[in-house]
Amino acid sequence: MAAERGSFPAFAESRYAEMGEPPLRNATVTTVAPTGTISMVANASSGCEPLFGVAFTKVNVLGGKSLTQVNSLFLKDAKRRGVYSEELMERIAENGGSLSGIEGIPDDMAALYRTALEIPWEWHVRIQAAVQRGIDNAVSKTINLPGDASPDDVRAALTLAHRLRCKGITVYRSGSREVEVISTKAKAGGAEAGAGAADGATRSGLDDLCEPPTPRGRKPYTVDDTLWGRLQPIDRPETLCGITKRIATPSGTLWSTLNLYDQRPFEMFCQIGRAGTDIYAFTESIARLISLALRAGVDPSEIARQLRGIGGAG
Repeated sequence: MAAERGSFPAFAESRYAEMGEPPLRNATVTTVAPTGTISMVANASSGCEPLFGVAFTKVNVLGGKSLTQVNSLFLKDAKRRGVYSEELMERIAENGGSLSGIEGIPDDMAALYRTALEIPWEWHVRIQAAVQRGIDNAVSKTINLPGDASPDDVRAALTLAHRLRCKGITVYRSGSREVEVISTKAKAGGAEAGAGAADGATRSGLDDLCEPPTPRGRKPYTVDDTLWGRLQPIDRPETLCGITKRIATPSGTLWSTLNLYDQRPFEMFCQIGRAGTDIYAFTESIARLISLALRAGVDPSEIARQLRGIGGAG
């Protein structure tokens, strides 16, 4: 192709020219792309990623059912060696998808099927760097860090990746998002205890609940019974002016319109995806609630503070 159409524009300044390589049409020809969902469908490994978990859950962030994935190689190996049972799989799931400490698992199997969080972050980076040496473009790889990882750990991972000449790096601290695309089954002791406490409060009745607490750094609550539950939004004029912005997201293009009234934010319209999908309905619902709050006189910065930082899978 280079002979017919010429090399890529920066070929003369590239390392290929320095090494005396013949002209190339494409600046890059190889990469390790992100293949998370595709690899699950194909029942194959995901690029150069280690095993995330012997058993883990794949969340459908656009709605629908979540899927539980069990490593097929482990299943075959466990059955071949006579250690497989449904009870064993339940214990592995309760153990965060790890074989570590599971009774009945041979030591060599536990060592072979080590999961992403059991491998030190330094070796995640070094494996990526080893693959990067034979790849033109970037390598898709997640450096998994435990939930208690410090900012210094993140800094060290980024610094090592730069020193080893990785073209890109993704660092993820376990549990840092409320909704994770893939996750292992967590032990629910704390959550169950919280649910029990809530049930107890419900049974005791509203009259037995304590007085409303005082927000930290603010004055105590004062409730005007003449206004409580009676605040009404301003009626919408027939014509309003505003701005529309197009925002690229992992789930598609988001169209967001903010209309003004008397030079103040007054209402919002948001649209993403196709009509009838969960994400379309959810986005429209949030925009309606924002509009209601704005028309009722709620401070826009307070609305932004409540919504800012809410994480998702994309």
